[in-house]
Amino acid sequence: MPRLTPNNYSAHHQYLRYIWTEETGLFGHLHWDEQLDLHHFFAPAKDLSEAELRAHRQTATANDRSLPQRAGRALAKLEAIRDEREDERFMEEQVRELQLKPVKTAGGRRQPVVYGVVRPEPDYKQIAKVFLEAALKQAQEEADRSAKHNEEAEEEE
Repeated sequence: MPRLTPNNYSAHHQYLRYIWTEETGLFGHLHWDEQLDLHHFFAPAKDLSEAELRAHRQTATANDRSLPQRAGRALAKLEAIRDEREDERFMEEQVRELQLKPVKTAGGRRQPVVYGVVRPEPDYKQIAKVFLEAALKQAQEEADRSAKHNEEAEEEE
């Protein structure tokens, strides 16, 4: 396999950045560790200058010597998935043009498929929001139970 030149690395970063910002769901077709390899090596979630990109690559490679190879494999897999999805879209368009009904799955229904997308860093605001909403909901439920208990106690008197 040819060595990854700075220009190729930059092109891969831009390609992955486009997928991350425009077609994020594609990342969900990769295993979580493959997603992290792409994020740790190519940093698609970050808008970096060429100098920052070079520094990021040097640091990432110095910290984990096998990361470039793993990220390259994940990139190849992602490209294959993207090509396959484009082929599927093309076939679906052809079917629509011919006005054929789509093939049903076993049981006669289409099953939704859910894919997880790994974020390179935790979204602390979102995590805090979830905890706050859970705490408020729990407090409201306790207040409702307490009010109901008080009403029942008053009715007994």
